[in-house]
Amino acid sequence: VLQVVDRGLAYLPELSERLSLVAGNMDRLVTQVELLTPLAKADGEIKILHVSDIHNNPAAFEFIKPLVEGFAVDLVIDTGDLTDYGTAIETGLAGRIKALGVPYLFIPGNHDSPDVINSLKRLPNLIVLRKGTYDFRGLTVLGWEDPAARSSGVLLAGEEELAEEAEKLAGYWEDFPGNVDFLATHNLKLAGKVKDRVPVVLHGHNHRAAVFREGETCFINAGTSGAAGLRGLENDPPPYSVALLHFNRRKKAGRGAAFRLSAVDLIRVYSLGGKLT
Repeated sequence: VLQVVDRGLAYLPELSERLSLVAGNMDRLVTQVELLTPLAKADGEIKILHVSDIHNNPAAFEFIKPLVEGFAVDLVIDTGDLTDYGTAIETGLAGRIKALGVPYLFIPGNHDSPDVINSLKRLPNLIVLRKGTYDFRGLTVLGWEDPAARSSGVLLAGEEELAEEAEKLAGYWEDFPGNVDFLATHNLKLAGKVKDRVPVVLHGHNHRAAVFREGETCFINAGTSGAAGLRGLENDPPPYSVALLHFNRRKKAGRGAAFRLSAVDLIRVYSLGGKLT
């Protein structure tokens, strides 16, 4: 515990300087998002903001909030690692989730302990999805937590444990009586057994924002919406990043997903240079 405190105190001056830079860049971000608000008026869409790996960075919510408002986001999905050390006290930051004003679906990552999960359940607009499905306006999400989230402290599940968990997820998928529109999980390795069967997979963990297609599945990685937190101060920090997903209802009913992913926007803000992409 003392090592953690010492490390945090050592970074405070640098964190303060960087947060002031981020604040200025966020002001510019808000201005640019306001110019894009006509894009928020598409009828019949469900817009989902995918965030991940906030790692205790309060600036993350200064980034997320104008995007939720400017793009008329319907639902936020967080694929884990909201905290850094897995302690309940860190969830004080999560109070900002209430101010977003939209449902916030949280799938725990390997930095999110049972103490963290229990604390988050107190927020009125936050839904913790550990293993199972969540229906949002007819769109069905399958969420699956990182197995390390069941233990206290910060752990990284081993390859054998991840493989076993991937088998359990695949079994749930096979037995689920309805259709699933997409899978949300922290570690991409948990999706290994359902590739080509699930149309979309949301994940995080490695802090590298990306969108790619493999076979019949589109993989979307929000990267790190908190620029890797304190660890981002040790080296060149990665950008603050999120993915904005646009879903449209399929015209023809039948087997398969009820919604179709029509577009993905990757949004990145480079905190030191002020660059927005």
